[in-house]
Amino acid sequence: MTNYLKIVGVIVTAIAVQPAWAAGSCTNLVGRWSNELQSTMTITSVDAATGRIEGTYSSPSGTAGETFNLIGWLNTTAPDPTKDVVPVLTFTVRWTPYGSATAWAGTCREVAGRSVIRTVWHLARPKTAFPFEHVLVGADTFTAVP
Repeated sequence: MTNYLKIVGVIVTAIAVQPAWAAGSCTNLVGRWSNELQSTMTITSVDAATGRIEGTYSSPSGTAGETFNLIGWLNTTAPDPTKDVVPVLTFTVRWTPYGSATAWAGTCREVAGRSVIRTVWHLARPKTAFPFEHVLVGADTFTAVP
């Protein structure tokens, strides 16, 4: 019986320390986020001391759903009742086999009861038909995936 309880304890502990890919939030970005093009950003860690963000990014647009590493930074400041204060973040994905890279910068806020990250992005590409096509600019809105 004692060995049985030890085994059950180990299993419960293992389940409890598994990463919870639950919905992220503006107070805890760890989790899955999806944008309007069905790309999925999974933030696996945010270093509380440095603000370093790590995770993965998968896009059905042009990459056949491959998964790529994501790194970035989160910065916050103390609440101020006289200002609109939100967490700010940046993150980058290196599309290794394609030679390109994308950088996003934005803010996170609660909108209608859901955490939303609104960003602008720059996609830099090494091969294009014309010189003016090397850097594309756009915007993405990511919502926490429940």
